Amino acid sequence: MKQMPPGFDLTGDEVWVHKDDETGEVTLSAKRPNPDQDRLSVLFAMLDEAPLPEDFLADRPNAIEIPGNPLEDWTES
Repeated sequence: MKQMPPGFDLTGDEVWVHKDDETGEVTLSAKRPNPDQDRLSVLFAMLDEAPLPEDFLADRPNAIEIPGNPLEDWTES
């Protein structure tokens, strides 16, 4: 285990390491939990508290509209 100089301490037990290929500089960043994972946990907790209705995204009786040709009336001048 390497120690950082005083004043350069990082929180946590793990770090991200990035090396710039052009300059050779190495950057250490404290590894934090994945924020997307936190957001997903919140979403799943919300779904547990208030589940979606059984018919959510079920087939609907409305007809599918097929768009016409937007250039049908176009004439070259």
